[in-house]
This record gives sequence, C-alpha cells and structure tokens, in this order.
Amino acid sequence: MGTTKLIIRNNTLNKEGKTVIFIQYCYKSKTTLFSTGEKIAPEYWNNKEQKVKKTFRGFNSLNAVIHKCKEDIDNIVREAVFNNVSPEIEYIKHVLAQSKVKHKNLQQNFKALLEIYDDFVQSSSYTKKKNTIKVYISVKNQLLKFEKYTNSKLSFKCMNMEFYDKFVEFLFVELKFKNNSVGRSIKTLKTFLNYAFEKGDNEYSFFRKFKVFNEEVDNVYLTEKELLLIYNLDLTGNQRLAKVRDLFCLSCFTGLRYSDVSRLKGENIKETYILLKTIKTNSVTSIPITSYSRSILSKYLHNDKYYLPVISNQKMNKYLKELGQLAGINDKVFISSNSGAKRSEEMFEKWEVITSHTARRTFVTLSLEKGMRPEVVMQITGHKDLKTFQRYIKIIDVVKTEEMFRVWNN
Repeated sequence: MGTTKLIIRNNTLNKEGKTVIFIQYCYKSKTTLFSTGEKIAPEYWNNKEQKVKKTFRGFNSLNAVIHKCKEDIDNIVREAVFNNVSPEIEYIKHVLAQSKVKHKNLQQNFKALLEIYDDFVQSSSYTKKKNTIKVYISVKNQLLKFEKYTNSKLSFKCMNMEFYDKFVEFLFVELKFKNNSVGRSIKTLKTFLNYAFEKGDNEYSFFRKFKVFNEEVDNVYLTEKELLLIYNLDLTGNQRLAKVRDLFCLSCFTGLRYSDVSRLKGENIKETYILLKTIKTNSVTSIPITSYSRSILSKYLHNDKYYLPVISNQKMNKYLKELGQLAGINDKVFISSNSGAKRSEEMFEKWEVITSHTARRTFVTLSLEKGMRPEVVMQITGHKDLKTFQRYIKIIDVVKTEEMFRVWNN
C-alpha cells in the first residue's frame, strides 16, 4: 500500500523566501510529489511532525488545508485497495486529475465570493436597519479596493489568517482606519462568511479565528453650564440653528438617541411622557417630560398637533459645531485614538467634537451627577448592557476627581 508524507524543499525558495508544501507519495519504490498549492518559509516548517509550526500566524488554518490535501490522496489509495486496484502513481494522478475537473465544473456553478456578498446584502436588507446595510456595502467596497491593491481575486479558500493579517494591515496603513473601524469591518466580514458557510457556499471556517478589534473611545459630554449656554442662546432670526438647538437639547433632556428624536410624532407625545419604540433596540420606552423638554416641545405645538423639525444626522452634526462655537463651548479636550499599536492624541476645542450622540452622553452624565440612580437612568435610556453603561460611570469618576481637586487644592 502506498504511503504519503508532507514535505518541503529548502532549495526551491521564491522571492518571498517561501517554498511549496508537497505531498510525497511512495509506492513500490517509486516516489512522486503532489503540490498542496500552499507555501511556507522553511523556518516555520516542522519536518518531523509534518506540519506548520505554532510560531506561524495562522498555523491552524494552514495545517488544516495541507492535511486535507494529504487526506484526499490517502482516501484515493484506500478506495483503490478496497476495489482491488493497484494504487500506482499514474493511477493516483489520473484520479486526482478527474477530481480537479469535477471540482472545476462544480465551481462554475457557484457564484464568486463578492457575488455572494451581494446576495448577503440583499437578503439582509429585509431584516437589518438602513445604517447596518450601509456598513455592509462599505465593507464590500473595502474588499474591492483590497483586490485592486493586492492584484488578486478573493475567494473563500483564501479567507485564512494570512488574508486576515494582510487585510487588517491594508485597513490600517492604506485606508488609515482606527481600531474600532477595523473591528467593525472584520465583524461584518465574519458575519458574511458565516452566512455563506451556513448556506453551503463557503466550506472553510478559518474566519472564526479572525479577531475583532474593540476599544473604548473618549466620550465627550456637555457640562450643565455648557448645555444651558446652548439652551438659552438667542437665535432670533436664525431658524436653521434654532431647530438644531431644539432637537439637540431635547435629546439632552430625554436621553433619546438622535435617530429616535428625529422621528418623534404627535402620537408619541403624551401629556406627561414620551412613548415610542426605539430604532436600535426595538423596545418601547417611556420618558417623563420635564419642564425643559416641555418648553422645547411647546414651540412645535400647532392646533393640538406636534410638528418637530426633520434634519439629517449628517447636517445635524455639521450644524452642531457651528452652534457650539456660537455658544462659546471652547474648553480644550484631548481625544485619543489607536491605529493598531500606534496611539495618537489630539487637542480640540469642545465645539469641534460635538455630535448628535453628545446629547445622550450629556443626559446620562448630568443625571448621574445630579444623583439619579443608575438603574433609573438605564430604564430611561434603554441601556440593557451594564458594561456599556459603565463607560458613563468612568466619566463621572473624572468629574469627582476634578471637583475634589477644585475644593481641596485651594
């Protein structure tokens, strides 16, 4: 019976210093080599154990591929012996060639990776939110750019740790992404690859090893003084900024995300509370209307109906910076970010980094500062994950330190 062994040849290195991993087949004193199609640098090869060393990033994925190739030949040999066929080298080559033709014909009936990605986006459009679909489309564009950058065609087989390392490097170096942006792209890619795996279009599960980057970001919020500066700002004659101010402050006084504030209708506004189903969590929330909230809502009450302004989030964020600058929200803030292991820190005036989400952070922070119990705040904001909510607690710790120093360091 023939024997197989995984080997490399140290004297056939390519320009990258790698060599092909072969399957050596021996039968009746005759020997031949079958290529696995995979390459490795000799220093990462364990000749005794016939596998890639653990020091190679993605060793599990690569070992799985080459041992599958070896197993395919072993199966041909076993089946030949079972059928009383002599597993001569020429016979093994013949069966392998037939297998490759059959595989090629089957592959022609399957869509390419990025075609299946289009199916993934299309099927998700019925169940996912609009912003999620935008992220999915964005990741497809990143993959297209990566194909062009590497002059290669993506396939499910190539979705291993070697691809992962190169793609992550591409996102960091070429597209200048920060850690959380890279993490969002990898998370989306894993979702797609799992979708294709479950559908049977992707037979490789290497993607499960892909690491998703996730780190806390600096949270900017307004102090009570800054919030009231914006709330009381005289915007007579500037209806554009007045509407922006009202929507932003309403978020600050209710804790609602901008995606929910921007779609408030008259039927959501009751006598003493706001009642609506939030977009992100799809849960119903009830928020008491305070005197601040009521003063804003009353501006848009006509004939017993509320007509709140509608502004896109993109324009909202642009106009908020103009509003913050006009209100004199110019304290210096440091914003740090990571790109891989590289950390950077920039200083801004606070108005430069105000966004619609600043309102929600402001509500949580000021509510906690004023003594509202965390569980009550979480009920109002709809936070279900304590880990996420604890980011706001850290902000309060900074406030405590500043206050302590202010009072005792005089």
